[in-house]
Amino acid sequence: SSLQVASNNLLLSAHNEDNPTSFYNRCYYIQAEIVVDGLLKESYIAMTTPGIIAGKASCLNHHGLAFTCNCIHMKAINAHENAAPRAIVSRAFLGMKSVDDLLAKITLRNTQEDCKWQTVAPFNLNLSSRALRVIMHVELFEKVTVRALHNGFLHHFNMFIDNEAKSCDDLSSLHRTTTLATLPPPHDKDSMLAVLSDQSDDLFPIFRDGRPSDCCMHTCSTVVFDVLEGTAEVYT
Repeated sequence: SSLQVASNNLLLSAHNEDNPTSFYNRCYYIQAEIVVDGLLKESYIAMTTPGIIAGKASCLNHHGLAFTCNCIHMKAINAHENAAPRAIVSRAFLGMKSVDDLLAKITLRNTQEDCKWQTVAPFNLNLSSRALRVIMHVELFEKVTVRALHNGFLHHFNMFIDNEAKSCDDLSSLHRTTTLATLPPPHDKDSMLAVLSDQSDDLFPIFRDGRPSDCCMHTCSTVVFDVLEGTAEVYT
């Protein structure tokens, strides 16, 4: 579950990191520097789950880029022969120096000039840049959609919002969307956290706690990126 809020003096991106209950209390943040021939090539902090490479969850790098990811439920995958697993694609994002670098790579897919950036399974990228003072909502699959948020709020609950592809009617996603509509619109950090911690739905809450009706999914942590302040807060 992700929320983004923008106004004249706020740029916030917040995210619940949901995983199967077996991962609860087993996720961790890593801080990594990759040096080649004495030169710093990559430096990042990334939430990581056991057995999965960095880049698939909440991340930020030393160029001031930060992002969170949401899987998108589909009945069919992208069968292009050069399509890559989403974890491989999002891992590559950790090494990007700017929003322009990242968007240049992924939007090539819309013209079919560089198919290696296509993903087997779709996902959402909630991207922010401290240098550009911008937050963006990106959906990636066979085609890419990009929307910059300048005012108001956006949410993403594992279903396509902008992309022409059709995602599955996942019960949790539908319930979380319905719950959001009953709550005050998020407009600052506290109201975003109030939404992301909501458990008013007995079957499919936004803040997930492993209940069987919700496929035993558990919110392992919540992160808030304050783009203008250049901070990241993690709640566990």
